[in-house]
Amino acid sequence: MTSLESEILRELVRLDETVADMAAGRAGSVLPVTRRLDELARLLPAEANPQLVHYLRKHSYGKARLFLEGNGEGEPTAPGGHCEGPRG
Repeated sequence: MTSLESEILRELVRLDETVADMAAGRAGSVLPVTRRLDELARLLPAEANPQLVHYLRKHSYGKARLFLEGNGEGEPTAPGGHCEGPRG
């Protein structure tokens, strides 16, 4: 994992933590985190994994996190994902 990918993963974890805090009634905003994720996504080099780029462009942050953590290469764990493609 590159340092940029590590930073993206840290922000994805931060996003999940912020959402959990907000759900628990604590003040917070996801906007700064999502803005930072957009900035980081723009910094990805041309040779970056296209699946990761796709997830970040579509704001599929859960899938991006799974991908970076190596859990099923970003395959969703719940129904409703639109990013399913050919497997094999």
